[in-house]
Order: sequence, then C-alpha cells, then structure tokens
Amino acid sequence: FFRYDPVYINVDDMRSSGIQVLETRALESPGKLYFYKNMLFLNEKSQGIHIIDISDRDNPQYLKFYGIEGNYDLAIKNDILYVDQIVDLVSIDISDINSPTILTREENYIERYIGDNRLIYAYSTRSPQTTIIDCGNPNFGQQRFFNEDVVFLANDAGAEFFDSNVSSGDGGTGTGGSFARFTITSNNLYTVDQSNLSTWNISDGALERVATKSLGWGIETVFPYKENLFIGSNSGMFIFDISNPDAPTLQATFEHARACDPVIVQDDIAYVTLRDGSECQGFVNQLEVIDVSNLSIPKLIKTIDMKNPHGLSYRNNRLYVGEGSHGTQLLDASDLKNPKKVELMQDLPGYDMIAMDNNDVFVTGEGGFYIINTNDPNDVKIRCHIPVSRN
Repeated sequence: FFRYDPVYINVDDMRSSGIQVLETRALESPGKLYFYKNMLFLNEKSQGIHIIDISDRDNPQYLKFYGIEGNYDLAIKNDILYVDQIVDLVSIDISDINSPTILTREENYIERYIGDNRLIYAYSTRSPQTTIIDCGNPNFGQQRFFNEDVVFLANDAGAEFFDSNVSSGDGGTGTGGSFARFTITSNNLYTVDQSNLSTWNISDGALERVATKSLGWGIETVFPYKENLFIGSNSGMFIFDISNPDAPTLQATFEHARACDPVIVQDDIAYVTLRDGSECQGFVNQLEVIDVSNLSIPKLIKTIDMKNPHGLSYRNNRLYVGEGSHGTQLLDASDLKNPKKVELMQDLPGYDMIAMDNNDVFVTGEGGFYIINTNDPNDVKIRCHIPVSRN
C-alpha cells in the first residue's frame, strides 16, 4: 500500500490570502489544462495555475503563476477565471494577467465538514508501506482504506483520487481537457463534485447558483456538446439536455463496469475510457465507443482493449488517448464508429490532452507538459517540452 498523509489548511487563512502572483514556479505535479487566447492555463495540483504564452508553440514563454491553495479545476469566459479552492468557488478578473482580482467568492459551494476551522486540501506521499490485512479485517480486498486522516492505496494513484475529492465552450470561452469538472456554455458555468451537478449564472462575471442536482456518488467529469452535457462517473455516463441552460434535464444513463470514466463526444459518438489501478476500484482497461444518436437510448457499439487509458481528445479524424505511464495512443477515427490504433507514443506519458485544428496536441503527464504535432502520424514531432522538477 502507498501511504498518503494529510496536509491541512486553516479556512480563514485560505480565504484571506487571496492570489499569490509569482513570476515563475517549477512544474512538479501537472494536472488539468485549459487553452484560452493562445495561453495555456496549467493546473499545479492543489497549488495553483501556471500561465504560459504558447503563441509560438516551439518556444512557449512563462507569464505568471497564480498561487491558489487547494485548486484543481478551472474554466474561463470573457477574461473571468473560475476556480475551485477546496470548498469555495471563486471568480477572478484576469483582464490584466499581471494583476488578477477576485470578484466573487462562493463559500462552501461543496458541502464538507470543517472541523476546528481547518480542512485537508492535499496529501503528501511517503514511501510504500506493507500492511498485512487478514480476511476478517473490514478493509480486506479494498483498494484503499483510511486510518483516521491517513489514506492507504493499493496503487500509486493518489493524486487522481484526491483531486476528485475536494472542455470546450463557445464565444469568449476556452477549451478544457476531458478531465474537466468545470465547463461553460453561454452564460452558465456547470460544475460537478463527487455527487452533484450545479448550475451557475455568470452573465455578469459573478456567481449565482441556479440549481443543483444530486446524481449519486462517484461523479468525475463533465463534457459539453451542442445542447447537452455528458457527465462521467465511476459507474456510468449521464446525459443531460441543456436546451434550457438554467434547468439541465436528465435524458439517459449509460451504465458500465465500475471504473474511472472520462468521456468526450463527436457527432453521434461518445468515447469513454475505463481503467484499473485507480481509486475507482475498476478492473478493466478499455475504450468504449457508444452511439448517442438517440440520446434517450445510448448503445454500446464496441470496446477496444487499452493499457491504462486516462484522458482523451478528438480532432480531424484522429482520436488521442492518454495511456498513463505507457504513453499516448493515436487512433484513426475517420470512421467514428470504428477507431483503429495507429501508434503508441511510448515516450509521451499521457494524463490528459487537448487536440487542436493544426494537429498540434497539448499533453500533460508524469513527464510534464508537451506540445506535439501529428501531421505525419508515423513521425510525431515534439514541438516543446516543459519537464517536471524532480527536486
């Protein structure tokens, strides 16, 4: 088992500290990514956001680092950055990148017990530890268990579990990856936590909660497509109609084997990755291809065996799937219903990605951040690489 010890923060201190603006910060644990106005907003798990100018994709320039303790998710519309900060939801004016200003703080947007005015906002890993559990122990057969505030995981997948604890858009919005838990369409921000879908009106840059729907435990990601939201959970996919943006309506639920579940959609086809070795306690590694032409009755078309699929992205008849430490898989998706593997890029460990029109792909993974170009699928070019710091 891998042991993870809690890192605490005082809630009052968190809320009074504001945003710490730094010129630069080492990339240590890259998380979710968001593309906006030729800038990459790259989450440093539980620490904040790197802002990188990638207008010259061969030579990206570091702009700023926003220190936001407890941050994992983000979305942007009209120069307003929306972020989570442990249990708070915050809107930030970034029209001047050098001088961000907090506009609104929605306290306790996620309901969570706050004891002694402090919260756990991250976990630090220690060396693997062997724990013997006999069959009479209630933790027998579990992939994770708790001992007070200390967590033990059977696999070294803690970062994914802990960020889930605590996409693309239109108009003046940017593009997020498939692990996004925030997404914007029109004048609404949609957020998911582990059990709820919340709708926020952001027409004036502030935050006004419009509705919250309980979806049951294990909610992971949200992906907007046309007038629908596709929500991934560790037991299935929910499809919501947002033709009335303030009142998402459940269209259908597609169930699958228990596993972590990012989802993206192209035309009438949804792609879902399922993987083992994670907090979701799943035992399959596959890509599911699902017909959603009838949103009320999604149908599985086929499954494709994978190594350990994480995030994914589609563009120009190509499907990209992050295979974790195994690399990044490129598939030919000219036939959307029947994608075929082309190449596994083993030197590009993939967690999440965003594919662009010119066949550039932004990739995050354990090796850091990459921009690759796949104009020639048989000769993938690495345009730039920002490595993680090993210090």
